[in-house]
Amino acid sequence: MVKNSYYLFFFIISFFGVISYGKYNLLPANVLFELLVLVSFGLVTKKLPVKAFFIFLSCIGYVIYTFLIAKTNSIHPADYFLAFKSFIYISILCFFCRKKLFNEINCRYFFQGLLIVFFFKYIFWLALNSFERPGLYTENNFELIFLLMVAVCVFHTSGFLSKLELTSLVVIVFLSGSRSGLLALFAVLFILYIKQLDFKTLIKIILLSIFAFAAAIVFIARLSGGGIESIDRFVFVQGFVIAVVDWGLIDFLTGAEPLTALPEVVCQRLSYYEKLFSIGDPSKCYSNVLHSYIIRMLFDHGILGLLFIFWSVSSLLKLSNVNLRSRLAVLSILLLNGLSVSSLNSVYAMLGLIFILSSFNSIDIEEVSVAKVN
Repeated sequence: MVKNSYYLFFFIISFFGVISYGKYNLLPANVLFELLVLVSFGLVTKKLPVKAFFIFLSCIGYVIYTFLIAKTNSIHPADYFLAFKSFIYISILCFFCRKKLFNEINCRYFFQGLLIVFFFKYIFWLALNSFERPGLYTENNFELIFLLMVAVCVFHTSGFLSKLELTSLVVIVFLSGSRSGLLALFAVLFILYIKQLDFKTLIKIILLSIFAFAAAIVFIARLSGGGIESIDRFVFVQGFVIAVVDWGLIDFLTGAEPLTALPEVVCQRLSYYEKLFSIGDPSKCYSNVLHSYIIRMLFDHGILGLLFIFWSVSSLLKLSNVNLRSRLAVLSILLLNGLSVSSLNSVYAMLGLIFILSSFNSIDIEEVSVAKVN
């Protein structure tokens, strides 16, 4: 049921994305994908492994505790949700741990379908709308994190990506013009394909170095383009530094009190992102205006909160028998995406993690079953 819901949602939303060129998608893709997460969650609420249950209780306990504090301080629920969304997501992910929903054949066909729709949408978008970066569902900084995770899932379940799949993936990410996407792709390829130091490995390193050099050229070209986009990440870091200049060690470990608004001077500097200001009080802005997930986590939840989130993801992946190489690839995607945008606060990261946690290699299961019978 979950598998069918997944495929149906993506088929419908992808179709309306491919035929849309005035905007990314004719449908409210982000809202529909959030709905898909809730529907899927409602269909898998069963018993949990002990470690997953511990993570679930930790997340829920933290969410309840901080929500009560936020409510006492008259914080708007929507502002709270944006700051604590990743903890809610992690608690939901616990229920997908060890679920057997997608086998290697499902994963590969799904991945190939995504490559086709992404490729055609990006090509036609650039031909018709050269003034803006392409997107199938939303801004590609967000949707590429999902595509890369599905690629890792295919590698995890079957052990390889075909040359055509790999080439298509690289072309799509280059067409996107996304810096975080390029960096994440390079990290994934390095982790998945650099296995041992020999002549073949040397060739791979040379090819990946050429790719990295090309990515750097794209990065520099975009950086020199001028305008807000060329300086915004620097302004975000500046804003964070201004906000934490008086912090002590405990503050850096645990983060600010929920929900602490950024200083007025930071909000003024980022006034061109006014649509991200507080829903409850538009004169205030919170950490989400800083864009970078890593910076937002450090401000709201501290170093301990950030480490807990990444440890939880790694633990859930390990409980779902995802091998070390694939786990590192997933974590690198989340980390590199989090340097720029919302990473685990994005529904696209959530969808990718659900896919990986619920995938399995049916051949391995058959071998285990035969061994038990014998």
